[in-house]
Amino acid sequence: MLAFTALEAAGLRCVECKRDISGRYFTSNDKTYCSEACVQKTWPKCSLCGKPFRAGVQMAEDPSKIFCAECAAKTPCFSCRLPADCRKLDDGREICPQCFSRAIFDLGLAREIFDEVRQRLRDELKLGTERRIHFQLTSLPDLEKRSKDNGINQGIELGLFYHNFTEVTKTITSALPWIKPKTEIRRTNERFAIYALYGLPKEKLIEVCAHELAHDWMQKNYPGIRDMKIREGWAEYVATKANRLFGNENLNRRIERNPDPVYGDGYREVANYAASHGEDGLYKYFESLSPKSVDVEQ
Repeated sequence: MLAFTALEAAGLRCVECKRDISGRYFTSNDKTYCSEACVQKTWPKCSLCGKPFRAGVQMAEDPSKIFCAECAAKTPCFSCRLPADCRKLDDGREICPQCFSRAIFDLGLAREIFDEVRQRLRDELKLGTERRIHFQLTSLPDLEKRSKDNGINQGIELGLFYHNFTEVTKTITSALPWIKPKTEIRRTNERFAIYALYGLPKEKLIEVCAHELAHDWMQKNYPGIRDMKIREGWAEYVATKANRLFGNENLNRRIERNPDPVYGDGYREVANYAASHGEDGLYKYFESLSPKSVDVEQ
């Protein structure tokens, strides 16, 4: 707290500039300063503009950074979610200079990253399928449209696992009149795809690929799970494991503290269950939530 006094300052010295104080002086947190300018030198500096401030804003996405009120009001980057002097991408998203410098726009490079993530999940985490998955970069409007077309209305992060198929119904009759006709339903033309937004920094693209590949694994192994908290919580759980695998554990702060009732609460439910029962116990829990007779798409 900054205070001012007009009393004579006999024998006082400014704790900042170390000069002897004569006449008026300032106090802050029980320390004495010769001027307000010296007090301001002790204030924290904004992580964006670098100017000192008395009261700032700390962002949950990165508590190590504090912003002055003016900078905190700026548009947040779509990727890191921190306020910045962003530039606009052609689909309307705002991206900060730091994330833009690492952004992936080239489809060939993005597919190499996707393939590496998929291989390492298989080899090191024993998570994966042998399905043929089409990988594609896309824009935000296209991703939102595909999400709605796939029946997902809970909101999306930065990617989408897409599963499409044709369902064929066939009635089998018997020449014996006392045997009732049997209806058989089977799927054909199954197609699996993963879409990720273009312009993601490499480390964020890795996280998104892992998240969507976790959906592929769950749809293959436990297709009857309908609870969005479990489905998205599992995908976020795998994303944290991939972040550790690739040395990007700092990204897990957002996942662990996410207040979203589906993504955040779902992650914490899955992670806590795995911590208490082990991953084998977690898979048994998934099995109890996925009736064998039910097969739905993710």
